Amino acid sequence: MRRHRWSDAEWREALERLLRERPPADRANDDPVFFPRRAMELGRSRIEIEHMALLSAMLAYGRVAVFLAVLRTLAEESDYRLSALLRDPTDGRRWPAYRLSRGDDIAAVVRAAVSVTERRGGLWESFRPGWETDETVRAGVAALRGDLLRAIPSRRRTRGVLHLLPGVENGQCAKRWMLFLRWMVRRDDVDLGLWSGVPPRALVIPLDRHIGFLGRAFGWTRRRTDDARTAEEITAVLRRFDPADPLRYDFALCHLGISGLCRHARGGRCPPECAFRGVCRRCAGRGRAAVTGPRTSPARGFAE
Repeated sequence: MRRHRWSDAEWREALERLLRERPPADRANDDPVFFPRRAMELGRSRIEIEHMALLSAMLAYGRVAVFLAVLRTLAEESDYRLSALLRDPTDGRRWPAYRLSRGDDIAAVVRAAVSVTERRGGLWESFRPGWETDETVRAGVAALRGDLLRAIPSRRRTRGVLHLLPGVENGQCAKRWMLFLRWMVRRDDVDLGLWSGVPPRALVIPLDRHIGFLGRAFGWTRRRTDDARTAEEITAVLRRFDPADPLRYDFALCHLGISGLCRHARGGRCPPECAFRGVCRRCAGRGRAAVTGPRTSPARGFAE
C-alpha cells in the first residue's frame, strides 16, 4: 500500500470522523476519568472531585482493568469522597496496593491532597501560582507537586509515593499529570472542565507508548524517545488541526489502543476499518524500521 501524504484539512476530517464513529462518551466507563466524572454526577464538591481526579490519574498506568479495579474499590468504599477513608485510622481498613505503590503509599497521597486542600483551598489554588508565574502547565504541575510532597513527612516519601507523584523535570513527558490536567481544564462529554483559569490551548498531550507509536507512525514526530519534547511536538501538530483545543482528539486516539482496534500493525497489517491506513507508515508497508518507538500492548493502553 502506498502511503498518501495528507493535508491538514484531510487530517482534521479523519480525526473528526474518528470522533463521530467512536464517540468518547461511549467509552468513558472504561477509562479512569469515569471516577471523577461519577463524583461530579453525584454532586460531590469541587475539592472532592479534584481528589478523585488526582488519584485516578496517578494510578493510570499499566493494565487498564487492574488499575480500574483498584480505583473502583476506593471510590465505592468512600462513596466518592476519598477523604472519608482517612477519618478513622483505627477502622482496620486496608488500602489496596497497586504495582510499585503499597496501600500506605496511596493513602499518603490522598492525605497529602487533603492537607494541601485545607491549606490552599483546593488543588487548583496550589497549581495556580506556578501557572500564573510561567503560564505553562509544567510550571503549574511543579507547584502542585511541590505542595503535595511537602505535605508528606520525609520518612514517608517512599519509592511508591514518588512513583505516584512523578516529577516534571529532566524532560519527562509527565503523562499522568498531563492526563489530570486534560480532565480538569477541558470540558466536553468526558472531561470535567473545572479549572477555567487555564485555556485548553495550553495543554500538552498525555504521552504514553500508544500515542508515541501513533505520533511516529503518522509522521507527527521523528523522535524515538517518549519524553517532554516528543509530547510537545505531537501537540504542536494537533494544534494545527484545532488551535484552541489541541487535545480534542486525545481520548479517541488513546482508546484506539485500549480497545485493541489499533494493534500497532503487527505483521505489517492493520484492520480494514482503521481510518488511518492510508497515511500510517506502519500500514503503508514501510516496515518496522520506519517507526522505532517502544513496543506496547494495546490491551494495556496506559503503559508508560
